[in-house]
Amino acid sequence: MKIVLVENDERTLKILLLWLKEKYPQAEFVSFEDSGECLEKVEDEKPDLIIVAMSLFDDYFDIQEFITGVKETCSCPQYFLIQEDSEVERAQIIEMGADDCMSLPLKPMEFLARTGALLRKATREKNAANNKEISIGRRLTIDLESGVIIRNGDTTSLTPYEIRLLSVLISNANRVVTREALIRRVWGEDYLGESHILKQHIYRLRSKIEDNPRNPQVIVNHRGLGYVFVRE
Repeated sequence: MKIVLVENDERTLKILLLWLKEKYPQAEFVSFEDSGECLEKVEDEKPDLIIVAMSLFDDYFDIQEFITGVKETCSCPQYFLIQEDSEVERAQIIEMGADDCMSLPLKPMEFLARTGALLRKATREKNAANNKEISIGRRLTIDLESGVIIRNGDTTSLTPYEIRLLSVLISNANRVVTREALIRRVWGEDYLGESHILKQHIYRLRSKIEDNPRNPQVIVNHRGLGYVFVRE
């Protein structure tokens, strides 16, 4: 287990590490004083959780860039620590795609309880992604662990969102998964972003999986309902 902390206040960082090391002595901890450095290295670190101080950002635009940048390279939960006990601010952070947030000053028991919930979520998603290798005939192999698709001998990489989306579809193979359920499972319970994001990702997945994306045979649309991953 690896937890990344993004915090430039030395006192706060020491307190967080003290609590976390006592709760998770087996864990590995990596800290960054700068959100930009974290974004540069998050793909190599492969954390199970990122805890980040909102005070490091100049505005909401920078926060959105960070959240999106992490999600593009890493599927781990993001836990924000905010300066003020503001319901509006907490709601904005969640709507941007953060998995949880908590106001300062932190209460140790609540902080660790929320941390544990996020780590359990990360474990469930990792286990789902480790549904290892799916083969459809001789022409198509989907390896969710390594994040690659081999179709007719050609290899294509999957993005973290595509891995999440395929994990949900494959775990419900031959059953319709509603659009609402897919968005909730892939982008989070409180996602309020662009409504066509799911359609865009399905389109890209089909271009990697289907022999003829205009006539899909693997990821099939059920009009008005959702999508089915067809597994023979």
